[in-house]
Amino acid sequence: MNEFLARYAISVSDLLRHLYLPSISAAVDALYQSWQRGKVVMFCGNGGSGSSCSHIVNDLQKNVGLETGKPLKAICLSDAAPLVSAWANDSAWSNVFAPQVETWGQCGSVLVAVSGSGNSANILNAVQTALQMECVKTIGLSGFDGGLLAKVADISIHVPTESMQQAEDAHMVILHMLFLGLVERIKRAA
Repeated sequence: MNEFLARYAISVSDLLRHLYLPSISAAVDALYQSWQRGKVVMFCGNGGSGSSCSHIVNDLQKNVGLETGKPLKAICLSDAAPLVSAWANDSAWSNVFAPQVETWGQCGSVLVAVSGSGNSANILNAVQTALQMECVKTIGLSGFDGGLLAKVADISIHVPTESMQQAEDAHMVILHMLFLGLVERIKRAA
């Protein structure tokens, strides 16, 4: 068992060592610009990715405000279970996030879309809606081969692994990097 656990830890560590930091830095810049303008940053994901989005919204809303005196307006589109199920019931599962992007998105907003496969239809539709708005920046976190998300997002942060669990592990670290990077960027600009 110890050997298995050590291999897993080494695999995740290797993924993190090879992250493309310029993409993460560009994502921090996008969040910073949205924070400066007082615009909403939207997050969406399914399952574990949705949980990661919900978690990071807590850090961004509460802790950015506590650290800097001005909170980041962050919302997790996966959190409103009644709204998500209403959209799924009345239209389609592939349409649960796109209408929310239409509602919350505005010039200067950011959509952070998280999908292990990079091919979740509801995530891709949300990104497509943001792109059609032309002034909402999109950030895509993906795993495996990146899927369509890595190709269509304005800023792609791809974790090349065939393990959904390791992709989710790395995505959570990246989300924390975005949060802490944003706080650092704000403090340096002060």
